[in-house]
Amino acid sequence: MATVLFASCSSDEPALPSAERLERDASIDIQYSRALSGGLASATYKLSEYYVFDQSILTNGKWVYKDMSDYVGWSLCAPSTIIIEEGKVYTTYRTFNSTVGTTLIGQIWNAYLYTTKQKLTLCIARRFEINDEDNSVFIGETPYIVQGATKDSFQLEHISQYDGGESGQGGYHKEITIHKAVSHQTIGNNILAFESEQELVKDVINRARAIFGDVVDLNDIYKGYVIYDEPERYIFNLDEVARHYGVE
Repeated sequence: MATVLFASCSSDEPALPSAERLERDASIDIQYSRALSGGLASATYKLSEYYVFDQSILTNGKWVYKDMSDYVGWSLCAPSTIIIEEGKVYTTYRTFNSTVGTTLIGQIWNAYLYTTKQKLTLCIARRFEINDEDNSVFIGETPYIVQGATKDSFQLEHISQYDGGESGQGGYHKEITIHKAVSHQTIGNNILAFESEQELVKDVINRARAIFGDVVDLNDIYKGYVIYDEPERYIFNLDEVARHYGVE
């Protein structure tokens, strides 16, 4: 389980985490990161600590620590596990989010696994390469800045924009996550890896349609184990999604 740690100081009150201090204390082992990129080394990192900072008109342009534990519907952007093997970085594809619960693709995929009795994991696999100019890297579909990369830990920064907030005028969130190295998890035959979310969704749709056709009835699949008030899920292919919802 991820934890948020506070650095102690001489005063009675613990010092709040500092984005600048976290970045300053991290380091990148260039030789090791290149070994990972070149497929000469493998590593598995699991989320250990996370920090969220806010920047808005209320913070006067500064990054101020934000305790997100009481925020409903918020979830961390970074994955809980990062696997780097053969020059690629693997992350599990998320079929659940804190806002809508299990996504439509997740519901169709779960029905497929339940019906076929298979144990498969969907992953996004991208070439692992840290940009020499700005230390940026793509993990899954998301861009990050690598603040630290060693055999022992992996530290990432991700900045996102939000609307509204306390000021009503929006602002930015900066997430800093620290992943610690664990025993390496080799990519096995139960992993279905794709270079993009579009390729992944297309494969799920093709697999589901081969078994269910155009519609899957979840109540028929689970036969009382789970009961849905509206059990039918339409399995659109990507062209149909574009026509129905205007998604390019």
